Amino acid sequence: MNKRVIILISITLFTLVALLFTSCVDEITFDAQNVGRQLIVNGEITNGNRLHTVTISRTSDKGGIPIQVTGASVWIEDDIGNREQLIENYIEDLGSIFSPNTISGYTLVGDIVQGTMGHSYVLEITLEDGTTYRSKPDTMPTVLANDTTHFEIGTEQELSSGGIIQDITRAQVFLDSQLPSEPIYLKWDFEHVFVRITPGGLRDIICFVSTAPNPQGFVLFDGSQGVALNLENQQVGSRKINNDFFYISSLNVVQSSFSRVTFEYWERIKQVTANVGTIFDTPGATPIGNIFNVNNSQEHVLGHFSAVARDTSNIIVSRGDFPLDVVFNPCSFINFERNMESCANCLSIPNSTEKKPTYWPN
Repeated sequence: MNKRVIILISITLFTLVALLFTSCVDEITFDAQNVGRQLIVNGEITNGNRLHTVTISRTSDKGGIPIQVTGASVWIEDDIGNREQLIENYIEDLGSIFSPNTISGYTLVGDIVQGTMGHSYVLEITLEDGTTYRSKPDTMPTVLANDTTHFEIGTEQELSSGGIIQDITRAQVFLDSQLPSEPIYLKWDFEHVFVRITPGGLRDIICFVSTAPNPQGFVLFDGSQGVALNLENQQVGSRKINNDFFYISSLNVVQSSFSRVTFEYWERIKQVTANVGTIFDTPGATPIGNIFNVNNSQEHVLGHFSAVARDTSNIIVSRGDFPLDVVFNPCSFINFERNMESCANCLSIPNSTEKKPTYWPN
């Protein structure tokens, strides 16, 4: 795989992960000589009472993981004059008995600016050297589709590390959606949230772990014609059935409704991930979003900032919903050695927190 392809894959996958929890799209060919000079900005503001995080980084000099940018001054403003500064590496207080949760990047707490459907938002970034970037205004839609979801147990073929095709038992998640009779641009993502427990002397640590089994497998829908219709039995994702299903967990379908320019950005992301599927594919365009240098229009900034109306459908499942011969206690005596770090401290698992989701059963 040549250097140009490696660089493109690493930036695209980083963009997908950063935006899992994000105008015009210009086409450029990524130049290896400019690596290390391009800024990557990913973030969004959504409806609902939640924290919103913006990540800022730069491409690395060898196509590796982007380098985080620290010390920036980051603000979000709305169309009615409210303006709030984001907090770098925000420490979320979960209560006296829980460990605080540190959120990497720059977080909007929402004391002044909240995401509201029908309003427009702008992101402003000033780096330590004084360089300032802004996003083009993006308006949060006022309409969502009406989703229902279900799951089935099925098998899917996967290629093992030894090059052997295997049938893998998976929880397959499907979507039925009633689409409104007005223009709408949608994206659906699939995530699995599961529980891992670390026994303790005074109390057990109960961790909620969010995973995106296939971040590039999102589903897009162009409803620009504004025709009411029903989308039926659309598969939006699947998860290998394993020990992560031992306790109660949730199969989530996350619907995002956004502007046409944001939809076009995600179309380009989809195109890029398809084009770099193998080393023989021709690399596509590096995604350029709606962020610009206020003093240098020639600078290309990667990533996007968007205003998103969001709705999530949850399927709560338990061990009894799956074949008992493939789901075991991940921290039992037999499994403890292979999961030693995560069993000794479940907060060591990436994307884990003691903060229970609001939809979680008591």
